[in-house]
Amino acid sequence: MNYATKILNELIDKYNNSSHRKGSAKINRRIKYDFTESNFPEYFHDGLRNQRDVINHDMITAAGMNFISIEWLYVNQIIKKVYLNIDYSDQVCEWLGRPKMNTIIEERIIWFEQLESKLEGTWMQLFAQDCLTKLYNQDLPSVAQELSLLNLLEKALVGLKDKGEETLPERLFSKKYLGDSKIFEQQLRNRIISLYKKYSGQIFDWEIDVHVLEELGIETSNEEPQVTGNLVYELNGIRIDLSPFQFGIGLNKQMIRTGQILEVKADQLLIIENKAVYLEYIKKHKKTNEVVVYVGGFPGAYKRRLLMQIYNAATHNRSDFVSFFWGDIDLGGFNIYTHIRERVIPNLQTYNMDKDTFIRYKLYAEPIDITYRSKLSRMLGDPRYELFQTVLEAMLEEDLRLEQEAQLL
Repeated sequence: MNYATKILNELIDKYNNSSHRKGSAKINRRIKYDFTESNFPEYFHDGLRNQRDVINHDMITAAGMNFISIEWLYVNQIIKKVYLNIDYSDQVCEWLGRPKMNTIIEERIIWFEQLESKLEGTWMQLFAQDCLTKLYNQDLPSVAQELSLLNLLEKALVGLKDKGEETLPERLFSKKYLGDSKIFEQQLRNRIISLYKKYSGQIFDWEIDVHVLEELGIETSNEEPQVTGNLVYELNGIRIDLSPFQFGIGLNKQMIRTGQILEVKADQLLIIENKAVYLEYIKKHKKTNEVVVYVGGFPGAYKRRLLMQIYNAATHNRSDFVSFFWGDIDLGGFNIYTHIRERVIPNLQTYNMDKDTFIRYKLYAEPIDITYRSKLSRMLGDPRYELFQTVLEAMLEEDLRLEQEAQLL
């Protein structure tokens, strides 16, 4: 009865997603399967009368077990619809060899209650609580349908909590917490990114997903922040003068975690988003009284630690130290600035990210599509992006965005 199996599974799927199963149906609408050419083309193929007879036989047999009722177009010849007998839905599931939805929901409630306790105190706990609310209301969240995926997701979420502020390469994170270096990228990356966007409380129109991973402390590249300027660094109890490194020095996460900035002999800090711009700037334009840092996109935990060390050391004994951020005149640049201002440097200012700069270099700007435009439009009137209101208006008027590199042309 292959055809009966196919149609009964579809009827049970519809029943599981209906208000009938939850007992909240306000209209007694029956669960049906329409025999149409789009739904069931093999039933209507010319020259397949024998196949139609087999299908009819399967449906008549299923009706004889009280699983369905049949509405005939021509009695015992052509079926118009079949209806699930919901009073026999448990028996149908048993015959199909699939668990009842109520059983699945009971098991998932236990699963998510355990997950919630493991994720206590994190943004991820909100995800578990949201799923539990749906389950308590007899709704099965889409993420909860496949148990094997859920078990992987649990390992990844618990891993994110376990690693804390530590930053790990993506494949190392995957190997450490999932037992396979590629499974996070292949099966979980997009889901984790979506969960973070929904539940973290970080309100950004993220330009690229890599920025979300960086915020989570998962690196897709091992690029290090670069710094140049009159700084005194301490590592393992040794004071190191960084000022001779006039073309910059990279600080990896282990150095940033164990070392600290002791002194900042400068009047200002310039944070640069793009590496090519950073290298060109320190070669030709760097001022003697400034510290310049290349961050490369959204700064994750250890890059924020470096910026915080510089800022705290510079402002410890003086209040006139000034901090600037120079990024692309686009979604990413605006959001990275806002991110650093909200998480690290509250009085952060912008550098070359205004309307005049945009107009000056607009011949080198790139077009934006309607989706990108809608994201920019949402920034208008938002106090978080107050500094960018005039340049946003110009960008929307021109339908353009400007990358930092254009200012080197």
